[in-house]
Amino acid sequence: MKNLIISIFTIISILTSCGPKKIDCDKCDKTGKIDCPKCESTGNIECTWCYGRGKKKCSSCYGRGKEDCSFCYGSGQDDCSYCFGSGKNNEDDCSSCSGTGKQRCSYCSGSGGERCNDCFGSGSEDCADCEGTGFKECPECKGDLKVKCDKCMGEGFYSEK
Repeated sequence: MKNLIISIFTIISILTSCGPKKIDCDKCDKTGKIDCPKCESTGNIECTWCYGRGKKKCSSCYGRGKEDCSFCYGSGQDDCSYCFGSGKNNEDDCSSCSGTGKQRCSYCSGSGGERCNDCFGSGSEDCADCEGTGFKECPECKGDLKVKCDKCMGEGFYSEK
């Protein structure tokens, strides 16, 4: 019986020592994780919408900082209020508009535009994709700075073939 028990232990030890030899992974130092190559372990990548600037051209005024005046439609002029745009007052040239029939727009003071309400005249707005930071979370490591080692498949060791 004693020989049988020793034989069983011998068989088990032989069976467990069979198979491929496990080698510690030197690429990840047996941790199963390596530095993220996509973000270089910063956890962030440059935003592709704003190219890392955090701002993009205003979608309302297209970067001009102003929108066309809603009264004169950007011309800066309006019909003369005395001659109603005819340029004549009785049979003479209108003295108010010098016969042109136009006068400076009273709403925009002749500028032809008004400050954009979306970008407050700056011509740019925060990038909606990165919320104005210029960076987004790395899609590879999800901000963890490490990814699974490709040599040992995250096990920390690999088998000799």
